[in-house]
Amino acid sequence: MKTWLYISHEYRFRVNSVSYWFITALIPLLLLCCQRFLTSGAIGIFSDEIAVLGEEQASYGGMITVVAMLLYMLVFFYGIQVMRSVSVLRNERVVELLLQSLSPARILLGQIAAIAMAAATQVAIWIAALAPFTTFPVQHVLPLTVWLAAGYLFYSALFALAGVHISQENASQALSLVITLLSLFALYAATFAIHVPQHWFSDICLYLPLTAPLIFGARAAEVPWYTEVLAWTITMTTALLVIYIACRYFKRHCL
Repeated sequence: MKTWLYISHEYRFRVNSVSYWFITALIPLLLLCCQRFLTSGAIGIFSDEIAVLGEEQASYGGMITVVAMLLYMLVFFYGIQVMRSVSVLRNERVVELLLQSLSPARILLGQIAAIAMAAATQVAIWIAALAPFTTFPVQHVLPLTVWLAAGYLFYSALFALAGVHISQENASQALSLVITLLSLFALYAATFAIHVPQHWFSDICLYLPLTAPLIFGARAAEVPWYTEVLAWTITMTTALLVIYIACRYFKRHCL
């Protein structure tokens, strides 16, 4: 009960902010603009690898590129929030009050869960807003949701682990830069895999937890089911392992 009260308090704190609703309104507009640009035929990013696309293929390719971009923005944006929240808890005396009621692991997991709930609220609003303007296949919704959850869990675990080790703002910026570069690589890999699915580089990235959520989230129905299950298992196992390590370090720094 105490854990749930803590999670609900953190959730209300986030959704009641002005910036939360500003981003909620802004993202659908940006995605519609991106989709219009990408479906106009200007998606020949890898001109040596990609054949000339027909109008229908270009539209679908642009659409799933937008999906990959949305996944990237979600996992990265909320991952940054997890890192900042954990860093604040670690460096302020408020954690001493929380430790009187909750264990360090529950505090850390509560932050991840609260931000996940805030993300789910935004995603639901975005789906409702974008549904009339997109032709995203219905059969992709469930795999997209599953991979969004896996991607958030993995990246939030990485950011939480980084937040535990942050004691100064400069350290926060340095760690953010490292994870930003890694996530940009993941976005590039997903975009490449969307348009060149048969390339060896795409095959390698299918099984990397860093890139798998974006790739499978964008083209979930275009690979064998056993490949997707294996990649999801690897991603979730890695995420849980990183969360376990983050909880251990957080407990060590708090107690």
